[in-house]
Amino acid sequence: MVTINLLPWRDHLRRYQEKSVKRIILIAISVSLSLLFAVHWTLKEMIHREQLKVLALQALQPSLPAEDSSGKFDRARFATQNLFAELAKGYDDDVCFTGITREKNSITFSGSARTAAELTDFLKNWHATYLFAEIKIDQLQYQPDNGWVQFRFRAIER
Repeated sequence: MVTINLLPWRDHLRRYQEKSVKRIILIAISVSLSLLFAVHWTLKEMIHREQLKVLALQALQPSLPAEDSSGKFDRARFATQNLFAELAKGYDDDVCFTGITREKNSITFSGSARTAAELTDFLKNWHATYLFAEIKIDQLQYQPDNGWVQFRFRAIER
């Protein structure tokens, strides 16, 4: 009877499988590193393009006021924040603002109200009046089609 020694064959198969696993791991690491590098390079280029856009916008932006007027700028910004905080508060549906424009220290509000009396009542009880030195109604116009009153008033900031 013939005896066959399978041990060298098994050793050869084990070494072949180890080499295959090492190759697969090496390929997986290479692909992962390649993808990581590609993503890094793409994001780096996107950041660079955005930084160029920011620099271009900064070049177009007018410079901030000098140090002596920065307090004035901060006060105006604070007053604007307070105004929008007051406008964000819930009010009745009797007064509806449709436009707000600012020109120097004057803010013009436009909108509609159910009646002139509702507008007057709103202005008397409006919590934002502390922000203004004077409020003057420029226009009141009755709209017969919907029964509302169109208004425009100007508020002078303190």
